[in-house]
Amino acid sequence: LNPEAIADRTTVGVFFRQAARYGNKPLIHYRHGEGWQVETWADMERHVLAVASGLIAAGVQPRDSVLLVSENRVEWVYCDFAIQTIGAVTVPVYPNSPAEMAQTIAADSGASYAIASGAPLAAKLKEGGSLREIATMDGKVADWVRQPTLNLTEIAARLSQVTPEDICTIVYTSGTTGTPKGVELAHRNLVDTARAAVKVHPITDQDSSLSWLPLAHVFGRINEMFDGMVYGGETWISAGSDHLVEELQQVKPTIMCSAPRVYEKMYGAVMARVQKANPAKRAIFKWAVSTGTRFSQTVEPGPALNAQRRLADRLVLAGLRSQLTGGRMRFFISGGAALAQNIEEFFWAIGVPILNG
Repeated sequence: LNPEAIADRTTVGVFFRQAARYGNKPLIHYRHGEGWQVETWADMERHVLAVASGLIAAGVQPRDSVLLVSENRVEWVYCDFAIQTIGAVTVPVYPNSPAEMAQTIAADSGASYAIASGAPLAAKLKEGGSLREIATMDGKVADWVRQPTLNLTEIAARLSQVTPEDICTIVYTSGTTGTPKGVELAHRNLVDTARAAVKVHPITDQDSSLSWLPLAHVFGRINEMFDGMVYGGETWISAGSDHLVEELQQVKPTIMCSAPRVYEKMYGAVMARVQKANPAKRAIFKWAVSTGTRFSQTVEPGPALNAQRRLADRLVLAGLRSQLTGGRMRFFISGGAALAQNIEEFFWAIGVPILNG
């Protein structure tokens, strides 16, 4: 494949160019048993092409909608890009969606094909109408990945026809406030958003992120996964919010996205420990955080404030950063709901800014 033959302002144009650039550099780390496995850029490209070949053999046509029903896992990522590689449209479905909702999304999007992680999620869907077949990541997709990749000529032809204006995904609302509604997003929507984020923030291919938000949600899918591909960083796929405390210590990421509730829990855990401390330690903590707050809100801190901040860091703040974030976190990103001002100011105070939005 010639990446230069693919439109640059498309998700697949970004992916194949970056895969050619980075090759065997790690892209995604994912849980396997008690440890972590690595998916390099080259691995991801090979798996994307294998699944793309399988989808073509299964009769999926350009502009067809393909459902993706799965928990977060590495296969989610390469199935998503495989669907878009052949000019089709990814339609994510939350894995905890009731069967009725999943079937409603299938019908509304006119999906011709579906990929589920395994049999339990596949059982939420029914073949019939436009939906011809339901494959699973543990079954047919795994078979495709093990087999030699065919249909490369057809894949290349389809890639050359993908344009920035083409729809690459339909993202449905969660359905908590009524019937899910689909939002059509073009390739340029994802690419422009990601490139703008990388342009505004000092992110490089030396950065790494811990991804735990559902990939079926546009916040996690763009900001945790696709942004990482744009800047060439590494992403760890979390086992879920219940594992974040241990994973932050293992992975030591430099960036993480979350809804406010995670930051609220972190803050609450710290304050609970402070309340149990003796009066002297509570006073030192209060002084250190107050100093960190003044430092973070001062454009040009003078020598006295700089010295106080260094002392506060040595006594309290550096330890807090290590305990809460692993010690390498450059900034958090918060979205999806309002974040309380006192919690935002606390993280800025300890030296880990939270960027809202």
